[in-house]
Amino acid sequence: RLGAAVGAMAAVGDDAEGGLVLDALRAEGIDPSWSPVRTGERTDRATVLVTVEPFDRTILWHPGATLRKGDRLDIGALFAH
Repeated sequence: RLGAAVGAMAAVGDDAEGGLVLDALRAEGIDPSWSPVRTGERTDRATVLVTVEPFDRTILWHPGATLRKGDRLDIGALFAH
């Protein structure tokens, strides 16, 4: 929004949520082309529980697709971006 070229590098699953994540990034002008889509995997997600009295926050992580050792990352293009 401030005119900078922005890219994202995070794996997503090939589920509906992964498609929503990529669509949301594109809608904000963020290039998700460095984000691999993992076939047969769910997208990483979290559930955040918040209480008012007393104020507390609990984050439940539901592991899913992630970047892995050996993923092909174009470092030169990333830094040139």
